Amino acid sequence: MSGRREIRRWFRLRPRTPESVAREVDEEIDLHIELRERELVLRGMPWHEAHAEAARRFGEMARARLLLQRAATERERRMSIREWLGGWAQDFRYSARALTRERLPAIVIVLTLALGLGANTIMFGIVDHLLLRGPAHVAAADQVRRVYVTQEQFSGYGTSETTGYITYTLLRDNTSSFAGVAAYRTSTARLGSGVSAREVPVGWSTADMFPLLGVEPQVGRFYTAAEDRPRDARNVAVLSHGFWQSEYGGAADVLGRTVSIGDVDYSIIGVAPPGFTGPELERVSIWLPFSTGFEPHPEWPTTWNARWLHVITRLGEGVSPDAAAAEATMAYRAGAEGQHERAAEGVLSLLPLRYGPEGEEPAEAAVARWLMGVSVIVLLIAAANVMNLLLARMVRRRREIAVRLALGISRGRLARLLVSESMLLAIAGLACALALAYWGGQAIRVALLPDVQWGAALGGRTLLFAAAATLISGLVIGLAPALQSRRNDLTRGLRSGAGETGGRRAGVRSALTIVQAAFSLVLLVGAGLFVRSLWNVSNVDLGIDADRVLAIWTTLDEEMPRDVFFRDAIAHLRAHPDVEAAALALGTPLQGGFGVTVRVPGRDSIPQMPGGGQFITAASPGYFETVGTSIVRGRGFEEGEGAASEP
Repeated sequence: MSGRREIRRWFRLRPRTPESVAREVDEEIDLHIELRERELVLRGMPWHEAHAEAARRFGEMARARLLLQRAATERERRMSIREWLGGWAQDFRYSARALTRERLPAIVIVLTLALGLGANTIMFGIVDHLLLRGPAHVAAADQVRRVYVTQEQFSGYGTSETTGYITYTLLRDNTSSFAGVAAYRTSTARLGSGVSAREVPVGWSTADMFPLLGVEPQVGRFYTAAEDRPRDARNVAVLSHGFWQSEYGGAADVLGRTVSIGDVDYSIIGVAPPGFTGPELERVSIWLPFSTGFEPHPEWPTTWNARWLHVITRLGEGVSPDAAAAEATMAYRAGAEGQHERAAEGVLSLLPLRYGPEGEEPAEAAVARWLMGVSVIVLLIAAANVMNLLLARMVRRRREIAVRLALGISRGRLARLLVSESMLLAIAGLACALALAYWGGQAIRVALLPDVQWGAALGGRTLLFAAAATLISGLVIGLAPALQSRRNDLTRGLRSGAGETGGRRAGVRSALTIVQAAFSLVLLVGAGLFVRSLWNVSNVDLGIDADRVLAIWTTLDEEMPRDVFFRDAIAHLRAHPDVEAAALALGTPLQGGFGVTVRVPGRDSIPQMPGGGQFITAASPGYFETVGTSIVRGRGFEEGEGAASEP
C-alpha cells in the first residue's frame, strides 16, 4: 500500500481544485506517519505503540493539515499563473512567426481592423465629448443644470433657455435647493479697431459662475462679485488659455495688460485653464463681467421684458432636480406676482447642460449617435471580413492542425493558439487605428463641428474604449477558427489535401459573406440618404443671396447725430465701386427680429407659425434689393417713406 502511495506521490498530476489539494495533503500526512511507524517498528517497538508515537512526534494534526493546505494552494496558484502567462507568451511568439511568414494576408487583416477600430475610436471621442463628459473643467457636471422657462410669450406658448436677469436674482436670493446660481451669455465682439479689427467669441458671466462650475484659474484670478455690480462693474477680463497662447505667446507678464473689446479697454486679471469654455462646448476667447455687456433694456436688472441670458444652477447635496425645479418655479412666480402676468403662470425646469434652446436634445447629439452607429456597422463588416479570411487560412492549415492533435496537443490549447493569432492581429490593427484616429479625428471634428472646443485627440477614456474594442474584436474574430478547430476530424485532416475546402467551413464562410452583404447594404442605403439630405439642405432657398451679402455692425459716435451718421454711411457705401447696393436693417436676415402680438381687423385669431412668431424688424429703402429678396406682390420701401409718412 505504501509503495502505491509513493508511486502516486512522484507521478501524480498536480491538483487543480481545493478538494484535490486537501486530498493530496492528507495523503502526504498519512505517508509521513506510515514511514515513521515502519522506522519505529524496525527498532523493536510494537506496532500500536509505534503508530501512537509517530502521531505524537508529528504534532497537532489539524493545524499541520491547515498549514500544509494553505501552502499547497498558494504554490498551485503561483504555478498556475506562471504557466498560464508562459503559455500565452509562447502562443504569441509562435503566432508572430507564423504571421511573418504570411505577410500579405496579415497586412490586409490589420488594415481592415484598423479601419473599423479607427472609425469607432474617432466617433466615441466625439460622442463622449458631446454627450457623456460635459464641458471641460466642470466638476460633477451631472449636478449642474440649465434653467428653462415655459410660459406664454410674444411668439406663443413655449419653452426657452433665455430669460432675464431678474430670474437669476430671484433664484439666487430666494431658493435653498441650489449650491450656486449664475448667469451668462455668449456672443461675438469686435477685438481691436481699424483694418485689423476682427470678431472673437466672448462670454459675459456673473462672478459666481466660476465657483459654481468648480474651475480654478491657470494664471491670476477670476473677477469677483464686487467687480460685477449692475451699473457699477469694473472693466476686467479673463482670457481663455488658447487666446493667451495665440495672442500673447503665453507671456507670464500678461496680467495687467489691456485688451480692447469694442471701444472699451479691459484690464487682464487672469487666464482660464486649457479647454475651459464655461457651461457651453463652443470656444470662448475672453470672459468679461456680465454687467459690462449688452444692455437690452434701460431697466435690465429688474425688468421682465428682456430675455437675453442663460441661468445655470448647481443642485444642493441630496436635492433632486424635480424638487429644485418646484422651488424655483415658486420663487419665479412669487417674484412675478403683480409684476408680469405671463411670468406669474410660468414653469421652470432644470435640464442637463447638453440640452438645446427649447429643452430638446441638440441636433449634434443625434448626428453623433447616428455616426457612431455607422462606425459600429463598419467594425462589424470588418470583423466578418477578417473572420472569413481566417477561416480560409484554416483550410490551408488543416493538415498542420491534425498533426498537432496527433502529437497530443489538447483542443483547448489549440483554440487558445488560434485566439492568440487573432488577438495579435487586433493589437496591430489597434496601433494603426490610433494613428488614424489621431490624424483623421481632428479633421472630422473640425469638419463636423468647427465651433466646438475640442480637447486632446486621444484622451484617457478614448484610449480605454479603443483597448476594450480591440479586446472584444480579437476574441470575436478568433472565435470562428477556434470553434472550427474543435470539430476537426483527425483522420480526415491527416489525409486532406491543399485543395479541399470542407463543407461545414464553406457554409460558415457563406454565412459570413451574407452578413457582410447585409451590413454593407444598410450602410450604403444610410449613406445615400445622408448624401441626399445634405444635398437638400445645401440647396434650400433662403430667399436671400447670402454669398454676396456682407453684414456690418457698427458703434455710433455719441457726438454725431444718429440720422446723419447712417445717411452718410449709406451714401459712402453706395458710391463704392465694389458695392452694388446698401441698406440699413435692425438685425440680419433670419435673425434679429422681435416677437409681437399681431391683430388683423376682422380676424379673431391668427394661425401659429411653425417656427414661432409673429416677428417684426425694421429696414430702410433698398433693403430687399440688397439682400437679394424678390417681392412677389406689391413693392418695397421708397425713399422719403418714414415716421412722417403713411405707415
